[in-house]
Amino acid sequence: MALLTGLFLVCLFFPPANVLFSSQKSIIFNEGKDWFADFFNVMRYMSDDGGLYYSKINESDGHSGFPLGQVLIYPLTLLVDYSRMSLEDCWMSKPAIFSCVVYLAVLAFFFWDSLNRVCEKYGVKKYNLIIFLFSSAFIFTLERGNNLFLSAALVNYFLVFYDSRSKGQKWFALVSLCLAATLKGYPVFFGLLLLKDKRYKDILYCIIITIILAFGPFLFMEGGFDNLFKMIENTGLNNEAYLHVYNYMFGLHKLACLACFALHLPPMSMDSVISVVRILETALVLLTFILVLVEKRIYRQILLIVCAVVLFPINSGFYCVVYVLPAILLFFIRREYTKLDYVILLLLCLVINPFQVVLPFNGHEYYLTSLMSNASLCLLWLLLIATSLPQLKGFKFKQLI
Repeated sequence: MALLTGLFLVCLFFPPANVLFSSQKSIIFNEGKDWFADFFNVMRYMSDDGGLYYSKINESDGHSGFPLGQVLIYPLTLLVDYSRMSLEDCWMSKPAIFSCVVYLAVLAFFFWDSLNRVCEKYGVKKYNLIIFLFSSAFIFTLERGNNLFLSAALVNYFLVFYDSRSKGQKWFALVSLCLAATLKGYPVFFGLLLLKDKRYKDILYCIIITIILAFGPFLFMEGGFDNLFKMIENTGLNNEAYLHVYNYMFGLHKLACLACFALHLPPMSMDSVISVVRILETALVLLTFILVLVEKRIYRQILLIVCAVVLFPINSGFYCVVYVLPAILLFFIRREYTKLDYVILLLLCLVINPFQVVLPFNGHEYYLTSLMSNASLCLLWLLLIATSLPQLKGFKFKQLI
């Protein structure tokens, strides 16, 4: 990873003539021509006369998800009138840029603090965190201005405190998981760690808290629960819009999508292939859940959950890879490593690799690094499943009761 980081920095400041390696700026979306769009677009949605879910900005495929994340940053809309601003206007506005920088600084601080606490709990050297500053996941997420930093930080806090002996810290962990799940949905998979420990009462508490956090804000929005149905509609449009997108995206279905494009399959055949792959992904996620319950090594438990969280959603952007970072830290709590462990570590390095390779072909640019990151995580997922399957021998579901 240090070698890949060095190559990235050299080629970034001294671009080579070779077109394959000359575009290190592609580590950020659209090479920096769309700065902080995830942050500013949400600001514009909330300030639009139509409201968060009915706004016609970016048509209607962007404003989906539960409103809690927007509620948390609503005070920032009071500093700037985003109602008539385009994305370009936001870049030219000093107050808008200031609010964005402050927002990202706060999110990055909590994310970094949460990783520090993971290191402290599991006895991992903190200098391992330095390399994360140059990982593709950290740089991409920071540039997008996405609140996934907050969701990932909350997941990390959950991993640190969920098994604490302190009642207060346990409750903090449960609330952190509920907040993370409300913000991004799929972190709810980390609740498998509670199921593994047979903490059924805590799972019930989490369900109640998550329902309140997810649906409570609708009571205070104009139109009430009509916004919920519009949110569901927007989520469907969002999934439809990103189903055939593969650059900067993760999932087995994205690799299938790219293969269909390469084979020039007609749209109907492509949709059929992707549907089959989605069924396969669903089956793999269900199998992953079972394997988490029987897996004895903590870093493999977390890696299995992370693979499901990152690879299963249709709209899983490159920023979702920040969920992988604590799993990398947990890898180093071991003192003895097998050949398989070194393969896993190599794949993890490829997943967060910052060194960019871009291949121009037929007037289109193929971001090979992001595709390689996706392929590496998919391969890691399948490898973890295959090597954990023997632990299913003799396992019975009644053991969970």
